[in-house]
Amino acid sequence: MDDLSNKTEFSGDGIITFHRMEHALKAEKFLKAAGFNARMVVPPHAANAGCNLGLMFQLSKQHEIERLLREKRVDYTRIGPLEECK
Repeated sequence: MDDLSNKTEFSGDGIITFHRMEHALKAEKFLKAAGFNARMVVPPHAANAGCNLGLMFQLSKQHEIERLLREKRVDYTRIGPLEECK
């Protein structure tokens, strides 16, 4: 798991944050099963929403990912560009 608090090479990528760890784990499972490239990370402090876990994803896939998470009823606190969290 990566700590993104001091890294900038992920600029332009998306991040999903969660209140609860089980939601982050479910989201990762569903996204990977659907073929999305998702990676578990420690979100920047500004984006931390409770469980200290987030998922990085390709921002160009945001709408598809939001739709999948709604279909699977996975709660998240925020989804959007990582650069907005810095």
